[in-house]
Amino acid sequence: MMLLVALACVKEPTLDSGGFHVLGSTPVDGEADVVEVAVPEVRFSEAAGEDACAQATTLSVVNDRDEVVSAVQTTPAWSSADQKLKLDHDIPLHTGYSYALTVDGTCATPTGEVVAPFFARFTVP
Repeated sequence: MMLLVALACVKEPTLDSGGFHVLGSTPVDGEADVVEVAVPEVRFSEAAGEDACAQATTLSVVNDRDEVVSAVQTTPAWSSADQKLKLDHDIPLHTGYSYALTVDGTCATPTGEVVAPFFARFTVP
């Protein structure tokens, strides 16, 4: 049984220029030639609450309407030196599928400033 869940975030990446925000992601939004072994990552503008942001950052398989088809099991890995969160996955991403890298509004700095929701969609051909 396949369960579809609608994403409750914006469809365009939110790259806010003020306060705590996502600077960008790898793969970037709209990238269509991502390799199966790519390790998605999100870069933040400042130090993040590692536990809260690790739980708020997800990788999912999505359909053409950007609805979640299934979650990808990941292990978050932080780099404090460059404020980066990598989402390591045990198995390669599947060819022919689209993925969504999202950060929801529960990601916050240690002082409680929350990040704007972020969404980046990419495809493994």
